Amino acid sequence: MGIDVDLWDIVEENIQFQNMHADGVISFVNRKALTNEEKELYKKHHKAKSILVNSISYSKYLKISDKSSAKSIWDSLCSTYGKKIHGAALEELSED
Repeated sequence: MGIDVDLWDIVEENIQFQNMHADGVISFVNRKALTNEEKELYKKHHKAKSILVNSISYSKYLKISDKSSAKSIWDSLCSTYGKKIHGAALEELSED
């Protein structure tokens, strides 16, 4: 993806958070209880999810919208389109 190695690590390591809702969001009250390190990791998790979601078309997004983590989105894309989805391949996915 070329944006940030830390973001890719989040995808590969399937970072999860306590009190994360099914949609991958932690409520404001629960976010306040996170440590600074956890808050930074949570921000990166959502940045990784955003990059993946913004790299595909809306019709393809509808097929993965029930995924709560960057890892589950990535795994869904890989199972649908093969494990060779990297960099430029994501651009192809954005075309219908």
